[in-house]
Amino acid sequence: LGCRHDCHSRRGLPRKIRTHEWLIRFGIVVNVYRQFHDFNNGSQVNPGEEFQLHLEIARAAKRKTDADTVILDVGDVLSITGWFVITSGTSNRQVRAIAAGIEEDVFLAGGLKPIRVEGLDDGTWVLVDYGDVIVHIFDEETRAFYDLERLWRDVPVLEWQTDEA
Repeated sequence: LGCRHDCHSRRGLPRKIRTHEWLIRFGIVVNVYRQFHDFNNGSQVNPGEEFQLHLEIARAAKRKTDADTVILDVGDVLSITGWFVITSGTSNRQVRAIAAGIEEDVFLAGGLKPIRVEGLDDGTWVLVDYGDVIVHIFDEETRAFYDLERLWRDVPVLEWQTDEA
């Protein structure tokens, strides 16, 4: 332990390794807890049920807006992602709130934080990148102008709201 820099702990392990191991252990405990508890209503979640990120994102968006939320299966035509979730808000403030609500709800449901979020400053079109799912959150005017549903009309639309009555 002759290191003159403060990069080693008293136990001789580099600090970064010890911190990383603690985060892994802590993360596992949190993820195990999240597997069995639904944070929205306190009910138990079936541990064998597959976590479907695109559905969780759509549900989170629906909790923040009355606008139509659409899930497009773009996996067969795009190599960069599998799903588009498209929704909108009535104002820039609501668009930002939808993006924040999606990020929080997905994380609490056991998902990861997004890879990237773009457009929060302007608030007319926010793009939230989860890798396999890209979320497009528009204000109403911008959604009507770009009309992504029409642009991607050849891909399957997932009917996800039928089981949520």
